[in-house]
Amino acid sequence: MPVTEDQVISGTDWDALAHREQERAVEDCRVFARMTPEHKVQIVQTLERIGRVCAMVGDGANDAAAIRAASVGIGVASHGSAPARGAADVVLLDGKVGALLDALDEGRQLWRRVQAAVAVLVGGNAGEVAFALIGSVATGRSPLNARQLLLVNMLTDALPAAALAVSPTSHNGAASRGPDEAALLRTVAFRGTTTAAGATAAWAMASATGGPRRAATVALVALVGTQLGQILLDSRSPLVVTTSLGSLAVMTALISTPGVSQFLGCVPLGPLGWAQGFGSAAAATAAAAIAPELLARTPGISHTIRELLHTGGTHDRTLSFAESPVDVLGRPEGVRVSR
Repeated sequence: MPVTEDQVISGTDWDALAHREQERAVEDCRVFARMTPEHKVQIVQTLERIGRVCAMVGDGANDAAAIRAASVGIGVASHGSAPARGAADVVLLDGKVGALLDALDEGRQLWRRVQAAVAVLVGGNAGEVAFALIGSVATGRSPLNARQLLLVNMLTDALPAAALAVSPTSHNGAASRGPDEAALLRTVAFRGTTTAAGATAAWAMASATGGPRRAATVALVALVGTQLGQILLDSRSPLVVTTSLGSLAVMTALISTPGVSQFLGCVPLGPLGWAQGFGSAAAATAAAAIAPELLARTPGISHTIRELLHTGGTHDRTLSFAESPVDVLGRPEGVRVSR
């Protein structure tokens, strides 16, 4: 969408605005033309004051102060750009500002992979600990023995989690946004809760229809199935799908082989046991996928809680300045302010 005249502001117009009006201007305007170095610093400081993360791009001495004031200063190598490069956190040596878009995309992809892997590892392990505590409180002993816990970690934290860390993640509403630590913590909390809930439900159902070893085996199936299902929520790349299905196959073979099953403290399961384990895993995986969005839309939740549950990253804005409004009218959307 081309830039309109209402989205262009000059240095003279900026001086005529009050502080509140300047805060609205930095939100609405996409082009800042004929700005002095003082104006540039003021614009950067205004963006920071309203909670934005601001990156300043420049290649001259008149940009150096604003580059230094911004959260991220970006200098463009060119003739006479030594002051800008000296003040910058990042320097584009080839002078191609468009390389920033590729760098941002690569960084966001890397963050999404790290976020997905950490959510699976930390959330899954937290769910295992919570389930062990629930079982210990209910019966006086942990539902799973040491071999079974090691098996859960081997089947979920080894190849599937490693494959997730190097695979493209599934795109979602926050795919184009930057790092969001609050969203990561929310994801870990939801996945830990659903993992523990799925295993507890499977264990409770199996306890009502069989002995302790059978209940522990069904709980193990639910733990592994839930964590693998959550891995598939983040990525369905061939590598992730293959390693996840391979882990399920290994678990099925170990549980179904009499001698090995007894060594692990398990018992071979019948159709009901598998249904209880995988059914609980499927329900827990579905809850992990939809619970954050449902809770965010639940009436009666306070504004503060809505903000915590909202899946959104920190907004950012990249600035450079035009010499004339005419030079930038008609530029594509995606370039907020272009030189």
